[in-house]
Amino acid sequence: MVDFASTHYAPHSGAFLTSANLFERAAEAIAAQVALVLCTDVAVVDTRGRIVASNHPTIIGELYNPDAAGHPSDDYWVPLIMDGHSGRVIASQAHQGEVLSSRLLKNVVDLVQQQVNVDWNPNVREVKDTFFHDLLRGELRDEDDIIHNAGLLGFDLATPYQMLVIEAAAYILGSASYQNPQSADVFIRRRAQNIISLVQHVVGATNSLHCVYIGNGEVILLRPCNQGANACCAPSGRAAAPPRGQANCSWTQMRSLQEVARTLLNRLHTSVDSSISLGLGRHHDGIAGLRRSYDEARMAIAVGQRFKHEPGIYTINNLGLAAFVGLSDERSKAELAAHILRALSGDAELVKTLATFFAEDCCPSASVKKLSIHRNTLSYRLDKIATLTGLDPRRFDDAVQLRLALLLTAAGEARPAVSIAAA
Repeated sequence: MVDFASTHYAPHSGAFLTSANLFERAAEAIAAQVALVLCTDVAVVDTRGRIVASNHPTIIGELYNPDAAGHPSDDYWVPLIMDGHSGRVIASQAHQGEVLSSRLLKNVVDLVQQQVNVDWNPNVREVKDTFFHDLLRGELRDEDDIIHNAGLLGFDLATPYQMLVIEAAAYILGSASYQNPQSADVFIRRRAQNIISLVQHVVGATNSLHCVYIGNGEVILLRPCNQGANACCAPSGRAAAPPRGQANCSWTQMRSLQEVARTLLNRLHTSVDSSISLGLGRHHDGIAGLRRSYDEARMAIAVGQRFKHEPGIYTINNLGLAAFVGLSDERSKAELAAHILRALSGDAELVKTLATFFAEDCCPSASVKKLSIHRNTLSYRLDKIATLTGLDPRRFDDAVQLRLALLLTAAGEARPAVSIAAA
């Protein structure tokens, strides 16, 4: 019979966690953070001497032996007591920086444990995971309830966020079989936390960043757009449309997120698993916009992996021709078309030249005759289009993207060329 007084339900897994499981999961966070702060090797062992957590995951589950490969030496250790369970935090001498002492180790462990007691409280961590899972999958409908619960969890809905989805199902879910759901959940949570800890180390752990595990092998990072205080915000946590002239911020802000993603993916591939992919979603207004950002990032991963057959960083504007073929969301296609042509807005001559070049089957001689210009003038204009859009009309894949963008615009599925700058 399950003792519900000492267990907690784990969302999305159907498993109940005992206090022993919670001790192990808290120990994982303590080992990761203490190792990061003190720049040393750390292991947490239980009363039987079994390693339940370490900054080196390969030794978890082994009996602690200071002489074994990968095990930290027993230079320093302090007791760890939590939820009625006890153990030891063992650390080697620091690799660099301040010389480690038992007092310093205890002070750091105490500070980290205080934070862990909050972060790993199932009424905070797991409720936050569940909240984002349900929010991003459209299972929460009442906007007032969403705003209230977000505030309780420290999530400011008035802040414009970009979405980064970490697709790590192969690593987080694994392929091992378990005799009971508890073991499976502990395994999954441990690996998800490994990724979250690495993300926080690379990106920085601040109150404005939210990194959570939402199930199915997906970790999400919500990162503020770093816009002005009133750029995309409205009172009472409700996001409003950005002022005119700032509507394109979702595209321009993607550049900084891509820089972060490149650094993060390199660390994930080096330290965790080389099969991990990242999907980036632009900021979209309002609560529904968060869901759209998530869907956009997931679509980018799905299309990217389908057509490129390799892990990587995917956004709908770096998929090339695959975006127009693989994306099912017509609105995203229309916005992508507007984004591609945005650099040509206000230059009717370049738009006319491009349309004529395609209408004449990309034939230079026919195009110059139709436009009544010199061949060198046509070459100059095509070069300028390539420079402004990053797509060369004389290259097949680039030409197809430009042609589809023009067709979507002309068909009214994207904004007209004269207003592309605000798309």
